[in-house]
Amino acid sequence: MCSSEDLYSAMQRYYPTVYAALGQPFKANLEQHQKYVKETLPSCMEKLDRLANDEGRFTEAVITPGEVFLFAMLHQISVANTEVLPPKLKKFYDRFLVLPATQKVLTGNSSIGTLKQYFINP
Repeated sequence: MCSSEDLYSAMQRYYPTVYAALGQPFKANLEQHQKYVKETLPSCMEKLDRLANDEGRFTEAVITPGEVFLFAMLHQISVANTEVLPPKLKKFYDRFLVLPATQKVLTGNSSIGTLKQYFINP
């Protein structure tokens, strides 16, 4: 299975962050990162894609907490590694990206202010 939490856990291990480079304790090295991006991540994205309907929705609800968390993980992956989203996940991501509340957060206009990119591409 592949869930938002699985994505986050894997990203902590296989992606460098603004605080920890690859190769540091508990982090993968560059070769492991590249293998994850080429082999494991696409498989995970396909599993998630199969759960969405043709419109890129996971539920009939407008927005659920799980969808917010999934969008957050997909956004972190997308800014660190473009072109990884299969068609239905891309629809989900694109629809969520333009929501006023999402734009408010991403443009730094929410009450928490500007958020910097955490996961980075090596």
